[in-house]
Amino acid sequence: DRSTLLPSLAAFELPVEVLPGTSTATFAMSYDGDHRTMRVDAIGDPWLASDLPTIPTSTEWLQVAALARTDFPEPTLAALAREHRLLFDGQGLVRPAATGPLDLNADFDRSLLRHVTALKLSDDEAAVIGDPEALGVPELLLTYGSRGSTIIANGRVEEISADPVVADPTGSGDMFGA
Repeated sequence: DRSTLLPSLAAFELPVEVLPGTSTATFAMSYDGDHRTMRVDAIGDPWLASDLPTIPTSTEWLQVAALARTDFPEPTLAALAREHRLLFDGQGLVRPAATGPLDLNADFDRSLLRHVTALKLSDDEAAVIGDPEALGVPELLLTYGSRGSTIIANGRVEEISADPVVADPTGSGDMFGA
């Protein structure tokens, strides 16, 4: 994927570090309104603590967007959280490392969450988990596609409306987190 991705990132003058790997996460999605159907074609290599680039200590927040629950093992999240606050995309909790039609389940290691400051969950992911507030994460970002979102932090609940997306909504949750 280097030949496709690197020129696009270079155009934004973003720093890029490419790590060698044996596999890259590969998937296909289709949409019917807010409803997404996804198929996983390949599971990527996990990010190990030894793989992590040097991140400036001036970086306060990191967004960790796992595609499967094996992408960021607990020691990797622990290493990232030593000097940064983490926003973790909950899709990486409920997606098992399996190819084929996406089948969400809540069989994830809850110890991962002790390193997470904010957890973003779509309505589908939250439904699989049950009560997201019971997970003990300080901040929850619950997204509902075109129906907006809810942020729960410091005992406050804030409802946020959404503008309709007129293009492919892939990546909308990532942008919301950012």
